Amino acid sequence: MAVAHEYDRRGYSLFSCVRPWDAGVVQFVAEALGLGRPFVPSLYTADSATQFYEHAGVNVITTAPDSRAADHPAFGSRDALELHTDATLEAIGRVKSAMLFCMAPAADGGRTTLFRASAAFVEIARRERGLAAALLAEDGLVRHATVGRARRAHVGPVFAFQNGEVLSRYSATARDEWAFDSVPRLKEAFGALEALARPGSGFYTELPLDTGQGILIANDRVAHGRTSFRDRPDVPRRMLRALYLGRPRGRVGPACPESSARRTGRFVQATAGD
Repeated sequence: MAVAHEYDRRGYSLFSCVRPWDAGVVQFVAEALGLGRPFVPSLYTADSATQFYEHAGVNVITTAPDSRAADHPAFGSRDALELHTDATLEAIGRVKSAMLFCMAPAADGGRTTLFRASAAFVEIARRERGLAAALLAEDGLVRHATVGRARRAHVGPVFAFQNGEVLSRYSATARDEWAFDSVPRLKEAFGALEALARPGSGFYTELPLDTGQGILIANDRVAHGRTSFRDRPDVPRRMLRALYLGRPRGRVGPACPESSARRTGRFVQATAGD
């Protein structure tokens, strides 16, 4: 099934590519899907944060000690990452898509966790309008930056309506401050979301990514994270990440090149599914 179709239907889509697995593959898939150039959030444009990029707006996520990501509080960690929305220091809905691509999996763990946050909001709104109102409050969620020298934060709603869509910036990490004291019923609403963001819920999914596999996530609809992991002794887990302001276009999935360095004309069709 087409990658763009699966992305539209459930908020994420899987794809796979053959060798070599490098930043060029990420760029190729993005071009094939009409995503445009990778977006670099303003937080990462400062000199102190550009080290976390490997190539053309593509982050490297690995614990390898010689990597640019080693000093990043999340990229260089083996701990579980709580469910979050990327680029929450930007306006809600600005970064529409996030791509993750696996170059080397962990020995154990490191599964991608997904929470269909916008769909969960709709479910909660059907049950209790008061909780939905709390989640729409303009000052409901403050995101604090953890990289770079400057202290930065962004205040905004957890969810918002825009052009007939429910947009999400759901994030439940230590860097996120929910305004429980000032927004009535927000704590109750947070608990309702938390109950839906757990294994066994129809809104929650865990997926392993193996070498050569990637996932495209609707960043403004689906929150993501990862489980903790253990590295292989010889090859540490290595992922690539890129953010995009657009959504995939067309109903045909991308074809990934056998070689991103030299175009051989031989391709493998991307796949979508669980």
